[in-house]
Amino acid sequence: MRLNDSLKKWILMTGYLVCVILLALIHEPWLDELHAWVMARDMSIPELWSAMKVEGHFCLWFWILMPFAKAGLGVYWLQIISIAFMLIAAWLLVFKTDFSLLAKVAILLSFPMIYSFPVISRCYALIPPLLFVIALTYKKLNERKYLYAILVGLLAHTHAYMEGMVLALFLVYLYEIIIPKYREKQLKLADFGPPVVIVLFVLLAFVQVVRNPFSSIYFYLGDTQITCEAKGLSTTVSYLFKGYSILPFGLFDGGLKEIVAYSLAFIPMLILSCKIFFSYSHTGRFIAIVSIGWQILFSILIISFGGQRTYLPFFIILTVFIMMRMSDKKVNTMIICLCVLASISGYLRHICNDIPMSYSSFKPLAKAIEEKVPKDESVYTIDFCGDVVKAYISDPDVKIIPVPLDSIKSQSFYLVTNRWAFDGYEMEYLFDGSDSFWDRFSLLKLTRLDANHKE
Repeated sequence: MRLNDSLKKWILMTGYLVCVILLALIHEPWLDELHAWVMARDMSIPELWSAMKVEGHFCLWFWILMPFAKAGLGVYWLQIISIAFMLIAAWLLVFKTDFSLLAKVAILLSFPMIYSFPVISRCYALIPPLLFVIALTYKKLNERKYLYAILVGLLAHTHAYMEGMVLALFLVYLYEIIIPKYREKQLKLADFGPPVVIVLFVLLAFVQVVRNPFSSIYFYLGDTQITCEAKGLSTTVSYLFKGYSILPFGLFDGGLKEIVAYSLAFIPMLILSCKIFFSYSHTGRFIAIVSIGWQILFSILIISFGGQRTYLPFFIILTVFIMMRMSDKKVNTMIICLCVLASISGYLRHICNDIPMSYSSFKPLAKAIEEKVPKDESVYTIDFCGDVVKAYISDPDVKIIPVPLDSIKSQSFYLVTNRWAFDGYEMEYLFDGSDSFWDRFSLLKLTRLDANHKE
């Protein structure tokens, strides 16, 4: 029996959903995922708005999580929400694009599409469905100007890495609609409505996070500001070379051997990128240059690629193909090659470790806190977002206090940390999370060795 096209597409969708659910079932949410959930659960809308200047994200993702988190639903809803968004992206890809069946299979099974964006539940899950809808709307831009504008405006509220894409799409509207109508003397006041909508959305995003863009990235432990550096040319190159490499991530320990190996391993992606770039129209090239160029500059100057950010160029490339209605044999071959190169490192590093190992130690850590820490004792954490263990703690009386170590005055105290050595303290492990793959937080009881110390 020959399957018709519609049935094949539904089989693809079903297979994708099953694979994503299975991967989600073996994944334990890590620090950044839980951080957003705890903020959405414990903060009010005004508090979230104020927190964005330090958080560096936008409220949209937190507002989406808020009804579920405040309703007391389990953390697994994080993955339900991100899977739902990526399922929309998959449906658009399968049913609304003209890529070949094999190319669609390659995209659905690619590391970004099947794991990084749906299973690891962060604000990045909003980006692929928005990009694909924008690309499809662009095909009838003159008829759907306001829908296009609203979608581009929403894209500005997903992540700062996407602001370059927003600018490119804004300028494309001016080039495609405003300039031709001006030349033909058919320009109407209503034609300026969509770009005004985009500008308003961008301004709304900007005021949430506005601060000196070149200041150091920082976070707070209690009232103490901790600076962290996660940017630079070498870091940017490292993430991109390893993320789209024919070699698995972490094959070398560092040094010249690693640099040479991953530089050579990136050559296939470099060649493919050139072929893709020159296959685009002038408009497609412009979008790619502005969008990905912005991300590279952002990575060098503000905060680097890493995690899902590494694979945002992957979705930008696919989006331009959809916008330009490119789906011939050559394009499908390039897409398949792109999916392979964007998947080798992720599959071998993340999925192959997430299946046999605990990805994050926070869930058993929470259980250990509830069972082993006396009810009248506080638990301190001295590491960034160590307090997100609260996502799994149902008892509101359990206190997890973020604070620098030297601010803790007690002679003996309980500590959540991912550090393994403390000079001047006797250490007792109440829970050891060192066998986890990504987040390795443990519960310790520390006692000062200084006998003269007084509480």
